[in-house]
Amino acid sequence: MRVIVFINKGTDCYINATLQGLFTEYKFINYLYKYRHEIMKFDISSLQGRTDYVKQNIGARLVKSIAIVVYKLYDPNVDITMCHKKQLQPFSSVLRSPTHITINTDGDDEIIPVYMEDLRKVIINSFGDNYSAFIGQKDAHEFLKKLLEFLNQGFIAMGLLLDPTCGFTIINQLFWGSTSTYITSTECKHSSQTHVKSDYFDLVVPINLDIYKEKQQRLPEGTDVQTYVNEFFAEEELDDKNKWMCPTCKIERKIKKGTIMVQTPEILTVTLSRFKFDTSGSKIQKKVKINNTIHVSTKTGKVKYELKSMIIHKGLSLLYGHYIAVVKHFNGKWYQCDDDVPSIEKNIDIKAGHENKDAYILFYKKT
Repeated sequence: MRVIVFINKGTDCYINATLQGLFTEYKFINYLYKYRHEIMKFDISSLQGRTDYVKQNIGARLVKSIAIVVYKLYDPNVDITMCHKKQLQPFSSVLRSPTHITINTDGDDEIIPVYMEDLRKVIINSFGDNYSAFIGQKDAHEFLKKLLEFLNQGFIAMGLLLDPTCGFTIINQLFWGSTSTYITSTECKHSSQTHVKSDYFDLVVPINLDIYKEKQQRLPEGTDVQTYVNEFFAEEELDDKNKWMCPTCKIERKIKKGTIMVQTPEILTVTLSRFKFDTSGSKIQKKVKINNTIHVSTKTGKVKYELKSMIIHKGLSLLYGHYIAVVKHFNGKWYQCDDDVPSIEKNIDIKAGHENKDAYILFYKKT
């Protein structure tokens, strides 16, 4: 069993933990390996002048840098000189062997240490708002969204489309989803519906009891992920301050509002909203019971998902702390990946309902 670990150059833990979560989706890494020749031979300079040049340029560079790690995972002897010579230099330090690495696994694992120099440069220089600097400790959730957005653009730039008619990529296939938000009058029974599609769909679930007010008794410490997901989609009756102008009756009506899944992604990301996005960035350290499986209701029935990995944030604030990943690999074993220190995770009992005050982003795969 080969286990990839990522070396931290200072504040890279949010990158490393996120990549570990992404690398547990084997359809994604198999896709990168399948199209290795097309990816390595692609000339990034050919993008010059395209309408969406900046995003596609960044995306193509990300695809190449992540793909090399996948090649090393499958075949350590793969020849990366398939790159155009002028494009080879950025990847010269993608992999390196540190003088010492602490390994605490079962002894059967081959550990592959990786330092993503090119990817790190792309992120630091290009991932902020308006493609400005993205320096220092950052939010793993924000990074994940941007990473998938740019990877999607990279695959489009390279012409690696699952459906050329609509520009559908492997990122869309795995993470695309859509919801329908509806409102129904409790008086006249007329209704309205809004359908929202998202290339990257995730559930951002509030866990702060203050948000729920009258639901405090039902959502105490130790409430499980499934309950929070149910609350996300629960129908609610709005008060008189939130009346709806019925287009049929032409008068304001009291309403019920709800959301339901229409298209479910293969990988469902559930983000537990733990941080206050203000100057303090303080963290809600509330224990949440992690379900091994969850169900999401759709128009056609319930869809089952199984936990594949999670990103954990250790610390008291969004601005300070440390990210690690807990991931389930090919061999069915759970590993804790703390940058370049992997270990068999023996303290996590998902089936028994593990409670965690630091669990932040959970990756569930459709079964």
